[in-house]
Amino acid sequence: MAGPLRKNLKFILLFLLAIFIFWFFGRNLDWQEVRYSLQKANPWFLGIACLIICVGYLLRAIRWQVLLEPITPSSLKELFATTTVGFAAIFLIGRAGEIVRGAHRQHAERQPGLDHAEGRRVERAVAAPDRYEIHLPAVLDDEG
Repeated sequence: MAGPLRKNLKFILLFLLAIFIFWFFGRNLDWQEVRYSLQKANPWFLGIACLIICVGYLLRAIRWQVLLEPITPSSLKELFATTTVGFAAIFLIGRAGEIVRGAHRQHAERQPGLDHAEGRRVERAVAAPDRYEIHLPAVLDDEG
């Protein structure tokens, strides 16, 4: 299949998939209530919340860039996009969406570099101490 034709077909299929996902998750929503809730919401708080989320994604992308530096060079722009796409997939389809992050990174950077399994091992090794700090006091609590 020719390059431009394949690219257009892929866009059309992804667009149709997006429409299906919006329909699937929105078919039972009370859209009047959604509109009412958005009208009542404070736009400053919504803006600040979006900014905080974007900064969080940026910090995660920087963390990935530092972690991947000894393994393969990575673009902060691509890592930010990969992080955003990964979290969107997790939001839409749950933990199974984590596969999307690794696939997106490989596709975006057009290099095999770090496959998904290697990336998950790096992430788990770095995140493990954080989990122990959070859960260990609860486990060691005598009164719990």
